[in-house]
Amino acid sequence: MAPAFDRRDSCPACGGTSGRPLLDLAFDRPPISTYLADFYAGRVSPDQLDDGRFVVVDCPACGLLYQRDVPGPELLGYVYDDAVPIDPADGRAARGLTERRQYAFQVEEMLKYFGRHPAEIAVLDYGMGWGNWLQMAQAYGCRASGAELSTVRAEAAAPGVEVVAPGGIPAEQFDFVNTEQVFEHLTEPATTGARLAAALRPGGILRISVPNGASVRELLNAPDFSAPKGTAKSLNAIAPLEHVNCFTHDALVHFASTLGLELMHYPTRQFLDPWERVRFAASALLHTVRRPKGTMLLFQKPA
Repeated sequence: MAPAFDRRDSCPACGGTSGRPLLDLAFDRPPISTYLADFYAGRVSPDQLDDGRFVVVDCPACGLLYQRDVPGPELLGYVYDDAVPIDPADGRAARGLTERRQYAFQVEEMLKYFGRHPAEIAVLDYGMGWGNWLQMAQAYGCRASGAELSTVRAEAAAPGVEVVAPGGIPAEQFDFVNTEQVFEHLTEPATTGARLAAALRPGGILRISVPNGASVRELLNAPDFSAPKGTAKSLNAIAPLEHVNCFTHDALVHFASTLGLELMHYPTRQFLDPWERVRFAASALLHTVRRPKGTMLLFQKPA
C-alpha cells in the first residue's frame, strides 16, 4: 500500500532547507485526531493517517509556515471529493449576496483597470470550486476559463466556461488569474505559481487570496484546535490536512517576487467616479488611505 502522506523536506515556496519545526503532533491522536473527527464528521479515520505527523515548519528564508507531511494523491482525492460531500446546487447556493457583491466588485475593478471591452478580457479562475466567481465574470462579458483539482467540481462547471486541466494551462493567454483560497492548499505552490505566472499576458494580474497567518506563530505556543474559525485563537490558517501552507503578508509578497511578479494596487482614480456606488467608495477609502497588510493581494507581470 502506498503511503498516505508525502514529506516536504524543503520549503515549498522558496526551496529553503533551514526551516525549524514549531509543532510536532500525531495525526491519529488528540488533539489533532479530535479536530479531524469533528471537522470531517467522522469521515476521515485515524487509521488513514498513522504514517504521517502534523509537523509545522517555519522557513526563516521567506517566512512561510508549512506542514511537512502532506496528503499523497490518494488521500488528497479522498479529502476533497469524499470527506466533505456536497451537492453542486448546494455549493453554488452557499455563496450569498455578500459574497456575490464582492465578486462583482472584483470584476468591475479589474475591467476598469484594463479599460477594454469585457469580451477582450480573458480570465482564469484557478481552483474555481463551483464556479461562482466565473459566473460573475461571464455576466460582465469576460471570456471565462477555469481549472479545478476536484473532479466533482470541475464537472459541474457552468455552460460557456472553458475547463482547462490544472497542469495544462496555456502560456500568456490570460489578462487576469483569480485564485481564491487556493495556495494554502497546494502541496507544490511554487510549481503552480510559476505555471500561473507564465499563463499571464505581459501586464496581466494574478490575484491571490489566502487565510492570514499573522498570528499563527504565537498561537502555536499553546495551540487550541477547538477554537472556532474567525475567533482570536483560531488555527484555521494552518488547518491540518488542508491548509498546508500558511502565509503572512510579507511571505506572500516574497513568494510572488520569486515568480517574477510585482505587488500592485489599482490606481486611486478608479475609485473617484462621481457615480460610484457607496460601497465601492467605502472600500476604496479603506484600501487607499490605509493599505492593510493582508493576504488578499494583486501581483502584476511586468509588461
